[in-house]
Amino acid sequence: MPINNSLLSSINSSIRQPSPLQINRAAVSANITLLFGYTFGLWFQIYEFTGRAREKIAIAVYLVGFSLIVISGIIEFSIDICQRRTMGHGRYHSGSTIVNYIISILFIAMGILDIVGFYYWMIEDFDTENKVLLCSAYLLVIVAVLSLFFQIKQEQDEGTNFNDFIPDGLGFTIDLISNGFVFIGAVWYIVFQHLEVSGQKDFGDVPDRMELQMMILFFVSAALYVIADSLRFFCSGSVGTTQSQPTPAAAPTIGQVHEDEVDWRPDSWMCERTE
Repeated sequence: MPINNSLLSSINSSIRQPSPLQINRAAVSANITLLFGYTFGLWFQIYEFTGRAREKIAIAVYLVGFSLIVISGIIEFSIDICQRRTMGHGRYHSGSTIVNYIISILFIAMGILDIVGFYYWMIEDFDTENKVLLCSAYLLVIVAVLSLFFQIKQEQDEGTNFNDFIPDGLGFTIDLISNGFVFIGAVWYIVFQHLEVSGQKDFGDVPDRMELQMMILFFVSAALYVIADSLRFFCSGSVGTTQSQPTPAAAPTIGQVHEDEVDWRPDSWMCERTE
């Protein structure tokens, strides 16, 4: 019995291309992991600020926190390997998979360098620690600059250059604020590390305060990422529950679902229904 080519094509498309809801589940899990990572990181900074950084529980908290941060980057990297992003999210607002690869790799490298620097801190090789962490700080600045550049570019293009890669509304704005916080925190991180590398001891507790404030900023940015992704998850879920069941021969693509059912413009308040 001959197989209908359009039906076969529809089945293959549905297998290879995940729904927007599936993409958002992976994205939300990555940023929730990141939020937990920065929660542990902030917890460690409180230990350090109170002079308890070398306690065993503080060391365990640090390692768990930055391991989660690295894992969140690995999850994001896996998204670009296995799927094609159809909307912006967190640090990822480029329609180019290569750019997203670069952002993920740099972010993972940043987290690994932080853990390496922590090892040198534990063995009290502070010169090496400060140099390693300074490299980590510059990687984070590059990630923040790339994220902001491509997010602003996406808003200017309004999704027209990347086929079905379309910016959303309120989630886009929250991501922009969060990426701005990351950039400020990254610059703060570099200034802090230069103070450490300089070896001057007349700053008092200024570096400790800066590090605590920097981690608070990163924690807030991660929380904003989760809020933005939650809005996208809600909007994607509402699309999935209201659209009519298509026939196999006319199964819409992911891009058609976005363009026909929801207005994902950056200037829309959340996700407005189109007539």
